[in-house]
Amino acid sequence: MKKMASYMNSLKILGGLLVDIPFLVFWKIESLLPRDKKLWIFSSWFGKRYSDSSKALFEYASAQKKDIRCVWILRDKALVKELRGKGIEAYMDNSIPAIFLALRAGKFFSITGDEFSLRYINGADFYEIWHGMPLKQILNNDDLGVGKYGKIGRLKKRLTCFKWNNFLWYERLYTCTSSDFFTPILSSAFALPEERILKTGLPRCDKMFFPQKENLIEDIRQKYHGCKIILYMPTFRTSSWTGEVFNPFSKDYSFNHEEFHKVLSENNIVFLFKPHFCDLKVLESKEKSDRFITISDEDFEDLYSLLGQIDILMTDYSSVYFDFIPTKKPVILAPFDLENYTSTARKLYFDYSEVDGEKAKDWNEIFSMLRNKKYRPASEESIRKFSLYIDGKCSEKLCSILEEEKV
Repeated sequence: MKKMASYMNSLKILGGLLVDIPFLVFWKIESLLPRDKKLWIFSSWFGKRYSDSSKALFEYASAQKKDIRCVWILRDKALVKELRGKGIEAYMDNSIPAIFLALRAGKFFSITGDEFSLRYINGADFYEIWHGMPLKQILNNDDLGVGKYGKIGRLKKRLTCFKWNNFLWYERLYTCTSSDFFTPILSSAFALPEERILKTGLPRCDKMFFPQKENLIEDIRQKYHGCKIILYMPTFRTSSWTGEVFNPFSKDYSFNHEEFHKVLSENNIVFLFKPHFCDLKVLESKEKSDRFITISDEDFEDLYSLLGQIDILMTDYSSVYFDFIPTKKPVILAPFDLENYTSTARKLYFDYSEVDGEKAKDWNEIFSMLRNKKYRPASEESIRKFSLYIDGKCSEKLCSILEEEKV
């Protein structure tokens, strides 16, 4: 039965490729259309969110570059209405206005690659800013996550020019890096020459250096004077694909609710837990008390403004580590399931021992760390290695490169 299912899936993909072939004619024709270098189109997270580096760059360009027309494309009608209410020019993907603008735009900005219809971009520059520097293997290098269609699934990603394919072959594709260390990794993952990997850092990180006040943080600091706020952000798991939920607050990792609350109270700590939004919907329980609070994107305006106002970051294999360490605030690393994660979800590009920070294998070690204040920032050497270009000016640097037509 499994072989039959695999065979049928393969036929389905190959059939889809045959249906797509006529569009190659359109793809060629549109490359001849004139493109407006002052018309920029943005989107993020599969067209469902107004967030991340696309948002940061959009807001910077809208405020600082008055000659640039910035447009947001979405796949969520409610969010289109919300953004328009804020004075933002926004349209539904594949609507007539969106198609018209896409065929004229000179530049597109994305962070996942599957946010607007890619069939209209031929002839434009495509900036796949991406959603973080990779500790975990991605795209071309991701052997474990290549998908249920195996090699044929990868073939589809490489050949289809207007659906989810990461544009790993597109000659006008660019991405950004936070340090020279990641340049060869990104070059391999995206199949890009290194000159198309821009040394700017990620625009979203700017908000850590110039954070807008978040009511969530203001309220906590008002209630608990002099407290330390820890934000725990474990990386994306495969639970939304497999249904197997990773619960970091499990007895498997020595978690004890009463003990944890005692540690928080005695050390005047407020602990915020933010699961990845893809995992939040499958989390079986949401811990919540005065000092132990599960949060989601609805609880704050901007994640990176929030990061700029917390005291300690706790994470495992998330790219947020590389974003955060330039703040020179402490980081706690909690690779509770390292062996299982790297064998079933994602392999890593380099050994986890190279990730600088105090590490805990379970909650007993976390409790001890918090009691003894055994946490610290990453070293200056690690900041230079992983986050050299994150300096609060990432959007400015990227816009400067784009306007000067250096790429």
